[in-house]
Amino acid sequence: MVKENLGVFQAAVPADIKVSYEMDQSPIVSRAIGDLFLESVLGAIFTGLMVYVFLRDRRSTLIVVVNIPLALLIAVLGLWLCGQTINLMTLGGLALAVGILVDEATVAIEAIEQERERGLAVATAVRNAIRATALPRFLAM
Repeated sequence: MVKENLGVFQAAVPADIKVSYEMDQSPIVSRAIGDLFLESVLGAIFTGLMVYVFLRDRRSTLIVVVNIPLALLIAVLGLWLCGQTINLMTLGGLALAVGILVDEATVAIEAIEQERERGLAVATAVRNAIRATALPRFLAM
């Protein structure tokens, strides 16, 4: 695609300036997108498996598994709305965010389950669990 646009670029500059193709990073970015996708799928599967093995709750497992791709989709949508491009820097940030998201989801679900074991309603358990873990999770970032 870059090579196809050389004529357009050349026509936009004076004749004594030569526009040439030096380096195309699109294959690197395309590979990185695939790696990020694989990382998010593996993170969702392993985190979901861990939550299911320890908590034996399908709903909590589903929440964790859906949380990761949904967060990535919203992040990419946010990048698009802000006019940002997907490059190696943004992909690196998204890859780091997947790791943090896996940790955050695990801690939140476990805290909510502990509150539910005390016999609290779901909404109260969520409120208490998030309130109790908010500061430590914020400081861990």
